[in-house]
Amino acid sequence: MIVGQGSFFKSHKDTPRGEAMFGSLVIVYPTVHEGGALTFRDGEAQWTFDSAEAIASCNGPSVAYAAFFSDVDHEVTTVRAGNRVTITYNLYFARPV
Repeated sequence: MIVGQGSFFKSHKDTPRGEAMFGSLVIVYPTVHEGGALTFRDGEAQWTFDSAEAIASCNGPSVAYAAFFSDVDHEVTTVRAGNRVTITYNLYFARPV
């Protein structure tokens, strides 16, 4: 997903796409952007992952990523500049063989 300046995603929990789904993996490509941090909330606890800052601090090609459980509230803060390019995977428990 490519989101540009002014884009954001309101706080939500992921919609389960089946009984085996347990989480999400978001990969952020190394595009120059400001804002667009992921904020997570679970009860009274809150964490923020600023992918733009993480990517900017690297000295070579890199990606940023975050994995989290589906029942955790999360949001994407407003992208202030540039484009935030991501791909999101739904994570599932494997069926026993």
